[in-house]
Amino acid sequence: MPNAGKDPVKMTAAKRKQLEEAGWTVGSTANFLQLSPDEQAIIEIRLETRLAR
Repeated sequence: MPNAGKDPVKMTAAKRKQLEEAGWTVGSTANFLQLSPDEQAIIEIRLETRLAR
């Protein structure tokens, strides 16, 4: 898994603008999946414990 969630990949403002002009919606994974803050926390905990192995 490249990057494995260690360093978030940042999108440049120019790339974001280009995508939005093409009709794409830019947002977070949590927003896309409509996760509650509790669900987000559970995923983060699971990810951290998985990466610690």
